[in-house]
Parts: sequence; structure tokens; C-alpha cells
Amino acid sequence: WDEVGMASIAATNDAKAAKLYDYLQASPHFELIPTADYSKMNVCFRLLQHQLTDQLIDFAAEHGIIGIDGHRSIGGFRVSLYNTITLADVNVLIDVLNLFSSKYLD
Repeated sequence: WDEVGMASIAATNDAKAAKLYDYLQASPHFELIPTADYSKMNVCFRLLQHQLTDQLIDFAAEHGIIGIDGHRSIGGFRVSLYNTITLADVNVLIDVLNLFSSKYLD
């Protein structure tokens, strides 16, 4: 990898994390872990209606999103944004979270 390629990957990763964090911060249905613990690679959050966590995990799986079960120490959800995840993938996740919110939370 050259510096230009690495810079491009870093910029893409920054954009993915920013998009997801911005969505979660603006949503009335989710809460993030404390700011000091933010990660660009693993975004951890919870539903404010904790009792629907398993339902959202199942709903996401029905829409092709798997492996978002929460971090072992904080529960909720853990979304990994590794290099193979695209900005389009993040947009799909946000669409699924919006769909779930409109069906079960609004």
C-alpha cells in the first residue's frame, strides 16, 4: 500500500464511522456508549427500549445484517466497520434501523 491508498482507506473509514455515529446521535431511539470510548471500527450502542434488543437483532438478520450482537461487557449492539464494509453497507444498516424504528418504536 502506498500513502495515497492508505489515506483513501482512512478517509473512507472516517466517513463510515461519522455517518453511523451522526445517525445514532440524532435518533431518539438509541444511546451511544460514552464519547471517550468511541471507536471508528466498532460502534457500540443500545436501544433505549432494551426489551426490544433481541427483536432488532432478529429483524436485522432478516434483512441480511448479522453479527451485530452487543459487546460482552455492555450489551446492546456492536457494529464492526472494518475495511471490507463499505459506505453503502452503512447506509443499508441505517435504512434497516430506520425501518425497525418506524415499525416498532415510532
